[in-house]
Amino acid sequence: MTSFQAIIAEHASEGWEKLWKATTTPWDKGFANPPLVALLEKVPQEVKMPEKGQAGIRTLVAGCGRGYDVEAFSRLGGWDSWGLDLSETAIEEAKSWYSSLPTPSTPIGPVSFHALDFFTFDLPSGAFNLAFDNTFLCALPPSLRSAWGTRYAALLPSPGSLLITRAYPLMDAAEMAKGTGPPWGLNMEIYQTLLPEESWKKVWDGEGGEKGRLVVWERV
Repeated sequence: MTSFQAIIAEHASEGWEKLWKATTTPWDKGFANPPLVALLEKVPQEVKMPEKGQAGIRTLVAGCGRGYDVEAFSRLGGWDSWGLDLSETAIEEAKSWYSSLPTPSTPIGPVSFHALDFFTFDLPSGAFNLAFDNTFLCALPPSLRSAWGTRYAALLPSPGSLLITRAYPLMDAAEMAKGTGPPWGLNMEIYQTLLPEESWKKVWDGEGGEKGRLVVWERV
């Protein structure tokens, strides 16, 4: 069991707050995920991304941390961008970081940060149109994986909605058998099981950094 796994196992959901309070946040790189930024700046033909600044588009980043990816959705897409994290300290850090940014020279979409439970928070009217799961799945104990897939189907209910996943850390069978992470290892078969063909269509698969892929799934 890794140290992350041990903390989460001992403290359950409070483990993430414990890590943030202790500033034990090695996943915090200080900037938005580069493959996501590249995707938003040059959208592949296969991906039916909402138009920049399109009215009524709401995006979600679960497990947003300091909110770098939320800001990227707002700045590059011009959409109503939500950041969600279970840790209140993370959300406080996100609000502080975002408020420290210089005023943009061009209009961007509204940004909001929420200390809420991904699985139980009340959906806003119209739910969401676009979400980015940046290693959020690997942070969940395997017992919650099925609920992860079910919840994204509820958060993105309309056909054409998009879920962008940074699938990480991708491991082969031998690595998976060791039970390492951080915090828990994954493979693409797990994603395909959780996002079944009757509900999702994989429309694009690209580089996602070391041990990762950036994969776009369209709601059907």
